[in-house]
Amino acid sequence: MAPTRPTKPTSKARPSAAPPKRPSKSTSGIQKPPPKSKRPTPPVSAHNSDDDDDDENNEAAAKPYRPNRLKARIRSVPRHVVSDKWMTLSPACQEDVMATVKLAERGVLLSFPSERTKTQAQAVTQRLTAVLRKKLEKIPVPPIGKDARLSRDFLMGKNVAAETALEPTLREIAELEKELEKEKELLRQDEAHLAELRKNAKAQEQIRAEKSRLMPRSLRMNTDASPPPDIKLSTDYDQYEASAAAYKPENDRHIRALVEQFEGHLQTMHGNANILGGVPDWVWKARTAVEDVLGRIDDGLLEKVAGV
Repeated sequence: MAPTRPTKPTSKARPSAAPPKRPSKSTSGIQKPPPKSKRPTPPVSAHNSDDDDDDENNEAAAKPYRPNRLKARIRSVPRHVVSDKWMTLSPACQEDVMATVKLAERGVLLSFPSERTKTQAQAVTQRLTAVLRKKLEKIPVPPIGKDARLSRDFLMGKNVAAETALEPTLREIAELEKELEKEKELLRQDEAHLAELRKNAKAQEQIRAEKSRLMPRSLRMNTDASPPPDIKLSTDYDQYEASAAAYKPENDRHIRALVEQFEGHLQTMHGNANILGGVPDWVWKARTAVEDVLGRIDDGLLEKVAGV
């Protein structure tokens, strides 16, 4: 067997790289990852609100026009009621419905910007209108609306008739509202007058209480106090007369000061009256002396003075 020839390596052997060492975990605690850097918030300018409004207006203008659409409402009606009582629309009502559909079709066509889409939409609406016209001839409707006509003049006439019938009631309501306003004004005046009376009564009560506080205790009148229910008033008048006869004002310490002051005033008045008692005599004597002097001087002068 021939010896095999050693093959040369096609590529140089790369030195094996040692795997990276993992950080040793400390026994004291677990190392936390570094905090993530927060993205800086953009500065808020004074025109941000205006820019937002402009963006909203632009978005509203860019949105396509969406016309209002009727929502279907489902109502369960028995089949025998539909077959027995419901009827198809009259030709006049069918024409009114188709006129309304034509008006809605015009609004739909105007919502398309390009002529090509508008032409396609017109063809579709024409087909739908034709289908709807055929269906209207067979669709049963409730008997309430089978003879109703979608006429504006008819509705205006009904409205005028209702307003005419309602006019007397509205006039009466207006008069009642005016009368109510007058009564409210009178009520406000009465309330203001009542408040003034209460204020005056309170002021008078304060004045009376102040005067009662300054008066002697024996002369005070307590009108608010009422006798207890267990006290009965006696009808023995002799007892009251005896107690009145036994009462002596000079022994009452509350009235003693007033009595002494009153006696002093009486004595002063008596002395003044005694002093003035001789004044008439002095006047008479003076008048006699004056007449005597005037008579001696001239009798005519005495008559003139006596006449005056």
